[in-house]
Amino acid sequence: DNMSALYKGNIDITHATYFNAVYYHDKGEPARIILASDVIEGSDGLTVKNYITSGSDLKGKVVAVEINTDEHFLLKKALEEFGLTEDDITVQSSTSYESMQLFIDGKVDACFTYDPFLHQAAEEGEGKVIWTPLDLPSYMIDTLVARDNTINTRKKDLKVVLAAWYKAQEY
Repeated sequence: DNMSALYKGNIDITHATYFNAVYYHDKGEPARIILASDVIEGSDGLTVKNYITSGSDLKGKVVAVEINTDEHFLLKKALEEFGLTEDDITVQSSTSYESMQLFIDGKVDACFTYDPFLHQAAEEGEGKVIWTPLDLPSYMIDTLVARDNTINTRKKDLKVVLAAWYKAQEY
């Protein structure tokens, strides 16, 4: 929602992953990444039922994930590491919360979501987390994105925001 609001011109600046910034880049008003703020390490991941012993066991299984999100993108990267493609599984399109619930209810074999849903799915759905961005270090990056119009007309304000960011990091 935050990215849609940015590119519709409803907000001037937002925090988003690099993937979302690139994905939404040509979907509305021009915007640019003005800060790489963090590396995502472990809060997203793939939870599988306990009967799945390795990533390659996902072949032919149903995996719940929210399509066209960071989780969907990371699922593809995980599958690649397991020697699989999206064609080797059945994707159940659902929100991150719904993915967790489908997993807990036993309606899917795996789900790719983020915390707190990731670990709740594992705990309540007889599963385990077998892949997170920790398996792909420094791959997912959080960013600060600003509309070009804001960059051009409010440079001083953006400098204050960036200075505050670095001051907070020092603190």
